[in-house]
Amino acid sequence: MQATTPTPSYTAPPPLWYVHSRTNRARYHAVTLDAASGLFRCDCPDHQYRHRDCWHIRAVQAGVIKPATRKPQPVAAAPDANPSAWLWDPDA
Repeated sequence: MQATTPTPSYTAPPPLWYVHSRTNRARYHAVTLDAASGLFRCDCPDHQYRHRDCWHIRAVQAGVIKPATRKPQPVAAAPDANPSAWLWDPDA
């Protein structure tokens, strides 16, 4: 009778990116890559509602955002900060 080696049950977590919210600089959205389908997923309301690639996913696909090693600390936005300065234009 041969001994069989147990199959490890651990699977590596999917790649993860944290991308700043476009409307609230102190907030981040998590973008993951589904290994089975090859599709990106984002926890932002835009992606959840429309089921299309959002700004956060497009930023990851463009290589603007690097994979996360840990969740970033929120950054407090200045009260008079201009949100349009934070926007990344994928068509630029």
